[in-house]
Amino acid sequence: MRSKAGKPDAIPPQIFNGEDYCGDFEMLFDAIENEEVPKFLKIATRDHVASNTS
Repeated sequence: MRSKAGKPDAIPPQIFNGEDYCGDFEMLFDAIENEEVPKFLKIATRDHVASNTS
């Protein structure tokens, strides 16, 4: 986990999407506050998919 996160002192929870490091709990909390959870989790949303297909 620490090597994948790129932080030798990282403590759980560290959040990944597959092998992609998304961030830690504090970063997730910030994403929730800023309504950017899909961006934080690196997942496509309907809006993102629709804008890329037109």
